[in-house]
Amino acid sequence: MHIPSSLLRIALVIAALVGIGAIAPARAGDGGADAGTVQSILNTICLDVSQSPCPQLPTVSQGVLELAGLLNTRPEAMRADVKVAGSALYAGNTLTQSPPALSSLTPLAFVGAATAGGQAVPTPIYDPRANSFFYAVMTPGDVGGVEQPVTLNLFYDYLLRTTPTFIAGQVVAKLSLPLVVLRPDGSELAVCGAAGCPASVATLTVKATCTGGAACLKGYVTGDFTGTGAQATYAAEDLGIGLGASYGKSVISTQPHASFAVQVPLVVTAANDAPYFNGFLNPITAAPAFSNDQIGHLTPVLGTGVSVGVAPYAAPLCSNPAGTACPAPPAPAPASTYGFCASFSNNFTSPIGKPAPAVAAYVQIGIDGETLVSTPVPPFSPGTTAASCPF
Repeated sequence: MHIPSSLLRIALVIAALVGIGAIAPARAGDGGADAGTVQSILNTICLDVSQSPCPQLPTVSQGVLELAGLLNTRPEAMRADVKVAGSALYAGNTLTQSPPALSSLTPLAFVGAATAGGQAVPTPIYDPRANSFFYAVMTPGDVGGVEQPVTLNLFYDYLLRTTPTFIAGQVVAKLSLPLVVLRPDGSELAVCGAAGCPASVATLTVKATCTGGAACLKGYVTGDFTGTGAQATYAAEDLGIGLGASYGKSVISTQPHASFAVQVPLVVTAANDAPYFNGFLNPITAAPAFSNDQIGHLTPVLGTGVSVGVAPYAAPLCSNPAGTACPAPPAPAPASTYGFCASFSNNFTSPIGKPAPAVAAYVQIGIDGETLVSTPVPPFSPGTTAASCPF
């Protein structure tokens, strides 16, 4: 199927929706009418680019990222084009060879909380108060003899922890991971947390199994992997999720501090994600971004032929499956979480204390393999519903 330029598609869709009165000036923040308006545009674009099922997303920030990813355009421009009020911070990183060099990547910045009772506040990367930096980027691998995106790499540069030693039994970090299970019949199941979707997603808990450095850390992932509501916990390595930590200086700060890295396999299939296979080129191979299904990590602990990973959409969904619509106004917007939350133990939390919030963001994989990251900036207008992190 021939697809017109992204700018032309945006203009045509917006013009049509304005003509029927579907777009009105939007309130700042996420949720409510803002999300419904953006979702209506997204539904139209999904039809245009044969994206089926069309992700149904509870917040305007997710919708803007999804539109930008499917149309291969900048989310900043997309937010302006669809007349979304308020503001957000964005970072984009093109597909890069492994291992990624942080000096070549752009992060989102946050003023992380000192204790579990606070919250992570997004801020520009040049803000001297910024103490937590979140990077996301795709790296390629060989799939059926073709090099294409296979792994989502997440980096957390955390300046509030300058203590290099972890204490046995300590919960070092809690990280949100919006995983999906790819079943043998090709259908996908979003892995929800204990509060269900979109209020919660799978959680990676990082614990210290001994007193010492990074070698003492082990990850455990908890979520509903069956769609029955039952929560289960698996070792991160059994799900193909890599975990690392380091201590020292970085491109962000000359003060030695803790940094964490997580690698998650990608799930992108022609049956569920057609736009990713229709001819857009990635910058490394100059070939279509995806030529073969990328099925994530085959996971025997979940059953024969079952795999797990992250999908390209700006999770979390309103509910399973991907095409299930969000509640329509005047029904209130559902309670929602950011797809990628992170809390870390720092110098101010005791060995048995809860980790402190450091990151709250959404991630979208573009059809060219670029990784788009976003977080809305408060204040939000009265009556809107903002996402929150569960830890």
